[in-house]
Amino acid sequence: MSSYVLATDPDEVERRRMDLLFRYHGPATVEALQAGGLGPGSRALEVGPGGGDITRWLAEHVSPNGRVVAVDLETHWIEHLAGPVVEIRRGDFEQLELPPAGFDAIVAQMLLIHLSDPARACKRFVEVAAPGAQIVIHDADFTPVQLHDATREEAAGVAVMTDVMRDAGIDVAIGPRVPGMLESAGAIIEAVDIRPCHSLRDAATAAEITAITIDRFRTRTSTPAEHVEKALAALADPRRAFTGPTRWTVRGRVPSSA
Repeated sequence: MSSYVLATDPDEVERRRMDLLFRYHGPATVEALQAGGLGPGSRALEVGPGGGDITRWLAEHVSPNGRVVAVDLETHWIEHLAGPVVEIRRGDFEQLELPPAGFDAIVAQMLLIHLSDPARACKRFVEVAAPGAQIVIHDADFTPVQLHDATREEAAGVAVMTDVMRDAGIDVAIGPRVPGMLESAGAIIEAVDIRPCHSLRDAATAAEITAITIDRFRTRTSTPAEHVEKALAALADPRRAFTGPTRWTVRGRVPSSA
């Protein structure tokens, strides 16, 4: 697993960013899980739960006799969810001991984009999935990200986000690759949901996420500080049009004979 490019001390700004990420990405992930037949008694694995919103949803829907295992490199935000239904495990899921064919549902939201070998991660998902289990992967394509009618300085400031991500080895256009990777790993693709950033609510959410990220990255770029400040001011202006990343949600099924 690669280092998390946005690793930072937990604070209120990070909490806000996680809440916004769930607002932008979470609904599509939840809809895919619902369509896949998750229910009471299911055994679910979540890799990279972040703020724990999906973890809570999973726990509610597999209770009372189901189980959720949530694995992350940093578990600060989810430790309070541990209990009879939820088990929290800290570490690299590719190295942690997990039961083969031990889960009925596996979910990873905005995880693959941070991994050095996302295809290998998909193979690991299939290995720990029970026959007939569903695998839901939600990721994104950042290539459409754009502040409309931006000045040269504003555009340079906005580009800090994806520039730093690329420098860290992140594939900012991973979303369209997810179906093929999961299928190559041995899963049958049942649904692919592609959601561009169209609504004003989505645009405002994506703009705030982008602004927080750019601010986090300001010490990791050679872009002039004044360009960054102009980008942040534009992103905070509700009159400015902004397009966020396109969301890709892929639901696969492990063959019952696997």
